[in-house]
Amino acid sequence: MSELLVVIRSNRERTVDWCRDLAVAQWPEEHVRLLGVAPFLSAVQETFALGARSDAAWLLALDADVLLFPGAVEYMLRVARCYGHDDLVRIDFTVLDKFRGRTCAGAHLYNNRWSQRLLEFLRTDPEAGQRLRPESDNLEAFCRPRGLVYRTVFPMHAVGLHDHAQYHADLLHKYRTRKARCAVDGDLESVARRLEAGAARHARDADWTVARHAFASSGREDAAKALRSLNIMEKGPITREERQELEQRLHECSLPGKTCA
Repeated sequence: MSELLVVIRSNRERTVDWCRDLAVAQWPEEHVRLLGVAPFLSAVQETFALGARSDAAWLLALDADVLLFPGAVEYMLRVARCYGHDDLVRIDFTVLDKFRGRTCAGAHLYNNRWSQRLLEFLRTDPEAGQRLRPESDNLEAFCRPRGLVYRTVFPMHAVGLHDHAQYHADLLHKYRTRKARCAVDGDLESVARRLEAGAARHARDADWTVARHAFASSGREDAAKALRSLNIMEKGPITREERQELEQRLHECSLPGKTCA
């Protein structure tokens, strides 16, 4: 029996191989799965299907746009050992997002005893495919009427970098989607101001320009056309310079020995 199953959900992100390498460096490779399924609701369903077939106590759902800090997996397990109980379904860990700062995205630790029931819920609830956030909104719909604990955040230490070194096309899609979510949450203006300020502050970083453009746009403009309009070329593989810079940041945020309280 393994204490943990790691499932990396990928939509061919630019960092997918690096994400997997970082996970395998921290946890046995036979307990790390790479999942390439779309749309995202199907990826969430398959995540729980893998969990249901495993005897692991915990299921780490890790998005491929997250780069884990050294020691992150063991830190998350220490938190689970400190705070885990039968009625706790998920622990959310913070990451350092390139555009949002500290936030909860892409690193969710599930109590695997609930995976089968979560899978059945997603397959049978007629509203599952309509909710704006395929993972978190459906989790809330499952947990709330059952009195279960979800969205439990222990923000003492972030566990990785999020949305660094991604393809421009992925950022375009992500920030169009985020605009729709922000419209529901009522924070369109604050996010728009943050992106405007960031694009001005990081004028040489095209990622900020792309995210700002996507958030400001009103249509579903083709990614190639959008990048041409911005006079920005799509990225190739991660360069040595990018990797060295981000590896330094990962090292600076190393987590071995960090406590869960």
